[in-house]
This record gives sequence, structure tokens and C-alpha cells, in this order.
Amino acid sequence: MKKNTKRTLIIAGLTAALISYYKYDYPYHPNYVITEDDVAFGEYSNGKVYIGPTKYINSISHLANENDILIMLGYEHKKDGTISPVATIISSYRIRNMNERYEILSLLDYYKVLNETEWERSLETMRVEWTLHNILYDLHVERDRTKNVDLDNSSEELYDNKFIKRLVK
Repeated sequence: MKKNTKRTLIIAGLTAALISYYKYDYPYHPNYVITEDDVAFGEYSNGKVYIGPTKYINSISHLANENDILIMLGYEHKKDGTISPVATIISSYRIRNMNERYEILSLLDYYKVLNETEWERSLETMRVEWTLHNILYDLHVERDRTKNVDLDNSSEELYDNKFIKRLVK
């Protein structure tokens, strides 16, 4: 079996397992705050969340503590020549708790609304993608790629289709 075919089958199997495990109606109890007088955009239950363009995040990264989250907003150049807005959650593998991930994603979603970004993702598809990245990271699959989660617009379609919604429900 070719290496790429084997890798694709492994990833597809892991995705199917993740989706069948995931509960679409998982009851969230997010605990986050939008900060008004701080450099951070907000706080989740275990730290601060800094959101902004790559240049901004690089300039304030020294302010972040161990549990703080940095989210870089930028653009990704796709193989087909298109450019897609992307939000990269740095060291996303460190966030193991589903509620904490949802709090961080809720802050990111609120940032998107306030700043009228071109970046568009649903909370549910981001949640599934982040969890999949964490699983792959734990399995030592391409750890240099799976330690951060890149939430780009084109991935919305991958996780937002009728088949996946049926599996998740």
C-alpha cells in the first residue's frame, strides 16, 4: 500500500472514530470574560487569550504566561493558488479540557464578530478539528503540524456536511 494511501486511511479512520465519539449536543458551560483594559482580548477559566495578526502576537508573546493562549490571524496560501483566512491557535495541544477549548473558541468567535474579519468558522467545526489535532498529536502523527491548530475557512466544509452531522448526532 502506498504511504499516502495508508496515511489517508489512518486519518480517515481516526476522524470517523472521533466523530462517532463526539456528542453534537455536548452541554457546554463556558466561563470566559472579555477584557476591556488589558492587552489580552479575554480570559478563559485557566488563563488569558491574546488574539490578533501575527505581527501583534509576536510583539506581545513575552507577556503570555504558561496557561495563556496565543491566536494568530492571517492568511494561508493554498496549493490551488487561493488564499484563505486562518486563525492559528499556538500550542493548542496543551488544552486538554473540552470546556476550556470551547471557552477559547467562544472568545475567538466573539473577536470575529467585533472585528468583522474575513475569517468564518462555526464553533462546532472548530471544536471537532481541534480535538482531532489533539488526538493526532497524542499519537505522534506529524507533531510539528498538529501541535498548533490552523482553523482556516476551507476546513469548514470538511467538518460541516450532512454525513458528519449525522455521525455526530
